[in-house]
Amino acid sequence: MIDCLIIDDDLNSNKILHHYISKVKELNLLASFDNALNGIEFLEHNLHPQIAFIHIDMRDISGLDVAAYASSKTAIVFYTSTPSYALSAFETNVYDFILEPITFSRFLKTVNKIRALLDFKNSFVTNVCHNYIFVNPGVKGKLIKISVDEIIYIEGLKNFIRINLLDERHITYLTMHEIEAALPKSEFVRIHKSFLINSSKIKSLEGNKIIISGKISLPIGDSYREQIINSIRNNTVVTKRKN
Repeated sequence: MIDCLIIDDDLNSNKILHHYISKVKELNLLASFDNALNGIEFLEHNLHPQIAFIHIDMRDISGLDVAAYASSKTAIVFYTSTPSYALSAFETNVYDFILEPITFSRFLKTVNKIRALLDFKNSFVTNVCHNYIFVNPGVKGKLIKISVDEIIYIEGLKNFIRINLLDERHITYLTMHEIEAALPKSEFVRIHKSFLINSSKIKSLEGNKIIISGKISLPIGDSYREQIINSIRNNTVVTKRKN
């Protein structure tokens, strides 16, 4: 299912989009707001929809400003009866710009494009027997094969992740959660909200830091420390002698 959001204070166009969304079984309407400020509050405090339909011409605040509160993972679809907004719209992270009146065929065209994008994004990581993954380096239609054993650590950036190997790095449009789910849990451990490491590359644990291959020092997040200790406990050799 593709989660959608409508922010539009024009009751008529809001109702039209309600109807269109209900006709497409893959779409799920998370919420609909006829007040821009309520829409902003939802975007700031709730799960981010995959598509946000935002009317530009609203009374309290422009839809262009509302979109600034949306996650970069949300495909923004602006609609308006004013063509001159097009340039301003495409200076934001808008995915599509639709002129009113919105026909169902035009609505479907937008949804199908976004659905294809989401399907392609979901194929950015392919886990095959935990031996290797394929990631998209940001070039449409291109996938790079990476051996799981060669991964030293993965770093979360703002909207991307960086996969660090011994001699190279690859940046791809994924979240830490998505890459973590694709990798074998027995071999990778989260040590920080921004770092996921290959446990076989650990050289030492020193206070609040982990030293991994290549003498790389990474911080341990407070909420991850217990998980890290548990992950290495079975391989920790301690004496049973009494002092």
